[in-house]
Amino acid sequence: MPMAVCRRHLTSMMTRYRTRCLSFRTMFTFAALLAVVFVYKYWRNNVQVKLSDSASHDDIDVLVGEVVRKLNLQRQVNDRCSIPHLENWAKSTTSRTNRSCDRIHPIRGSCQLADDLFFSSPTESCSHQEFYNICQYEEKINAVKCYNDICDPEKPVSVATIQEHFGILRWQEFPTISKVQTFISNLTDTRNNFQHHGFVYIKCHKVIDSQFDDEHSDYGDIDDEVYEDDLALAGKGHLVGHYAHQLVVLPPKITKHKAVRTNNYVNVNVLLLDSVSRHHFFRSLPKTVKQLNKVNNGNDSVVFDFELFQSLKGRTYENLLAFFTGEILDDNDKFGTLDLPPKPLNTGALFGEFKKHGYETTWFEDLCWTWEWGIAKNLLALYPDLKLEERWQKLKQAMYTARIDRFDITLSSCEVLRVNLQNDPFHGPDAVCYNGKYQHEYILEYLNYYHKTMERLRQPYFNHVILNVAHEDSGRRIQTIDANLADYVKEMSHQQNTITIMYADHGNSYGDFIAKTEEGRIEMFNPMLFMIVPQKVSKMLGSRKMAALRANQDRLVSMLDLHYMVRSLIPQNKNPRVDTKNKKYGVHPYGLFNRIADDRTCKTIPRLQPNLCICQGFDSKVANNTNNAILAEFALGELNNLIQQQYKSSQSPRSGFGSCQRLVATRFDNVRENHQEDNVVITKMDLYIPNHLNHEESEEIFYVIIESSVDKENGMSLLSYERTSKYGHYKKCSDNSVNVNLCVCSLGQRNHKARGAEKYVKQPMPVFGHDNTVKEIHNKCLYFLERQNNAGGVVEVANICQDVKYTVVFNMEVSHMLVSRTLPTKEDILPGEIKFLIAMVQTRTHLDWKWTYKASFSWENI
Repeated sequence: MPMAVCRRHLTSMMTRYRTRCLSFRTMFTFAALLAVVFVYKYWRNNVQVKLSDSASHDDIDVLVGEVVRKLNLQRQVNDRCSIPHLENWAKSTTSRTNRSCDRIHPIRGSCQLADDLFFSSPTESCSHQEFYNICQYEEKINAVKCYNDICDPEKPVSVATIQEHFGILRWQEFPTISKVQTFISNLTDTRNNFQHHGFVYIKCHKVIDSQFDDEHSDYGDIDDEVYEDDLALAGKGHLVGHYAHQLVVLPPKITKHKAVRTNNYVNVNVLLLDSVSRHHFFRSLPKTVKQLNKVNNGNDSVVFDFELFQSLKGRTYENLLAFFTGEILDDNDKFGTLDLPPKPLNTGALFGEFKKHGYETTWFEDLCWTWEWGIAKNLLALYPDLKLEERWQKLKQAMYTARIDRFDITLSSCEVLRVNLQNDPFHGPDAVCYNGKYQHEYILEYLNYYHKTMERLRQPYFNHVILNVAHEDSGRRIQTIDANLADYVKEMSHQQNTITIMYADHGNSYGDFIAKTEEGRIEMFNPMLFMIVPQKVSKMLGSRKMAALRANQDRLVSMLDLHYMVRSLIPQNKNPRVDTKNKKYGVHPYGLFNRIADDRTCKTIPRLQPNLCICQGFDSKVANNTNNAILAEFALGELNNLIQQQYKSSQSPRSGFGSCQRLVATRFDNVRENHQEDNVVITKMDLYIPNHLNHEESEEIFYVIIESSVDKENGMSLLSYERTSKYGHYKKCSDNSVNVNLCVCSLGQRNHKARGAEKYVKQPMPVFGHDNTVKEIHNKCLYFLERQNNAGGVVEVANICQDVKYTVVFNMEVSHMLVSRTLPTKEDILPGEIKFLIAMVQTRTHLDWKWTYKASFSWENI
């Protein structure tokens, strides 16, 4: 259709002038402030208040709110949180006199909140499942012994191993339990070439038990004979009924690699506990902490505890990329949570160098390779549309390219998760169990076998393990690993040729703790990092490197420091170098084996946004003032623009909002600023969006980072955002093209249409308490929505008609104000769209400001 011949223009002006005289209104305001001060001083010394009968409801609300506030302050005074350390930590570090970074002191009240959230009920056990010991591996004789008291002798016994062509379980039947014993013992016999992947599953009909009640099976009600290759759960479980099930862990069969020519090799053993902050490690794992202290007080090993480990980003991939390659993901390579990463995780950059010297490399994790997370995603080897055999071959080829030799116990995870009715462990259950044991017990049992076998064969190795036991909403499930992790620490302290690194990529990135206290966000970027260095490894490293590790425990350290430290352990790596692109971060070729400068701050270490520096004073806490309210408006508007942009990116012609609603925030909090060079200010804050759609008394929380500068034409930009409240459950109702971490939709109705633009215009909702001024521009279709406070304002444009498209040219003149974008700007406004146009904020609080805008528009029927 041709453009309409009519073109219209409009003008609007907003001003804020300051008077120099004391008007009646000014004196009244001043008196009111004095009254507030008087009330405040009175309440400082008197918590209990007697309200007069004539007090208004608003007065009562204010006074009661003050009582609650004061009681909370008193509670927080008694809840002074400390920064935890191992027992000998202070003795093993150096003077802090000249240190530029001290960890932000824990937020008052956060310790009590942590107690309430994480320790209000006992740790979840696996007692809801019955334990069956059908067969047991005997380490002393390297064979399996099976027992006759569980399986029905008149019925066959099934054993599952990994089908080599498909990467899933293949079940075989044996007529007797003794045949099973012979079969599994042959797998472990090093004199033959029978291969296995470190485990077998056993299933048999139990000896008849009249007390057993099928209706109370812990595994659901499903045909037990079916193993679905695609592992699509469809809400089904795994029938135990009259069956007994067991997962038996076996030691690996090792093919000897090219031997290292010297006995002075150092094994590298890495355990990544995903989503564990340093503070959460100490509060959740007392037995492990006790064992670390015991190791540190002994003579066999030394434990290093790095207090100031700054996370690169609150997501795993970017941290793994830095660990294995030393590469910091470029801003141009950003990708969504549910998207594939821009490039495969190049573990071969590190593994390959160790393999040249005869090391075996491993990758073990507790995720199912056929699902959308874990190794297949990291290596860009998912291929969900291919047949299972092709997918498995693609993954094996990707692991070969990544220089990963062994995957073994990882392949047991699909069945464990299937039994728990989960595709992944990220949103439950409270304990991941199989046959009455935690999933991590099986993995740690295998690791102990692996370490002993490699030590016995004098085969060097680089072992990398990822456990997701803490990667879930509640923050409590990590407690289930405590006893087993303590035993593992004890075992590794005796492996004299092995340095063990236990670290996390970040703290928990979602859940109630991060939603209810700023301490949760600080912890998110302060993950755990411990090292166990046995005496023999200590001697090989030498006194200078050991002294550096000791000193660096209270220095600001990054993932790059860890990468270069590990890289320096490559045999015969006499002249390690730092990549040119990383020299700006002040890292040393020996990483943590070289003493880090006392004056290091977050300015000189890599951090991908959104991120929060853990150093006290780097980001200044500022008030929720009207200036920051405009920045909050800008960030919210950009998020809404992004939702609409993604929604209309689908192939079908559509615009506006779909199932994912327009975000309307009521408040913002936890504002921090960082003033950089060239008049650039980085502002970080939380935006709170009430969730009325699902009849919940909850808030959706977005952590946003805004850059502003008076020297740029586009004075504001949304650098990044992170959804810190739970959002995975919205996947069932979100629009396919909209990233679920932006979406708030009706859980009760899929494809539930959002409120149309017409309702937002005709029944506008306040944003951050600011009312809308709605101006009709053309033919009851095109509208401008304006909001302002005493520091500035914002403008949005809406098209509520379904058969017309508008093109708007918008320009402004401002005085003493920062505008968010380059002007003039030209925007197409499609049917149903409400587009955030611009934000303006004062540049100086003592100067009068003024803004005037002009707009012209044209339209066409569609």
